[in-house]
Amino acid sequence: MYRFETLDGYLIDRLFQPTANRFQKITGKNCFFIAKAMFITNLITHLVEHLFIERQSLAWMALMFFGAACWYLIAWITEQKSLHTKTAMNQERISPISVFMRLFFTLLLVAGFATSLIQIAIGKLSITTVLSDIRMICLWAGLFFTACTPLPYQKSRIQQLVESFKTMFGGVRIYIPEPVKVGAR
Repeated sequence: MYRFETLDGYLIDRLFQPTANRFQKITGKNCFFIAKAMFITNLITHLVEHLFIERQSLAWMALMFFGAACWYLIAWITEQKSLHTKTAMNQERISPISVFMRLFFTLLLVAGFATSLIQIAIGKLSITTVLSDIRMICLWAGLFFTACTPLPYQKSRIQQLVESFKTMFGGVRIYIPEPVKVGAR
C-alpha cells in the first residue's frame, strides 16, 4: 500500500497541484472548479455516447446522471469543507478511501488505455472507445483535482489586466460635438 500512496502523492504534487495553482493564478478559479468541470465533461461524454451513438434507455441515462451528480456533489462538499477549515492541506488528499478511489481509477485508466491500444493494433477502434477513454480521463483527473489544496484567494492575472485597462482608460473622455441646427436662431 505504501507504493500506491507514493504514486498518489507523486501524481498530486508533480502534476495536478502545479496545474491547479497555475490555473488559479491565471483565472482566479480554484482546483474544485476544475474538478467540477471534469465531472460535467464526464457527464456530457456519457450523454453523447449513450443518446446519440448507442441509444440507450432512459433508465440507464437516469442512473448515469445520478452517478455524475454524485461525483459533482463530492467535489462541492470537499470545496465547502476546505473553505470552512483552516488546514494547510486538503484532508481529502489523505483520506484512505479517497486514496483507494484515486488509485483504483488510475488502474482502470491504464487498463482502458491498454484495451484501446489493442483495438488500435487490430484496427477495431470505434468512437465509443474514444469517448470512454475521454470519460475515464475526466473522471480520473476530477478525482485528483478534488484532492488538491487551493491557493489563498488573490486577484487573477485576468482581473489585474482588466483593472489596469480601467485605470489606464478610465479618465479618457471622447468629445462628440453637438449637431448644429442650420437656419435656427
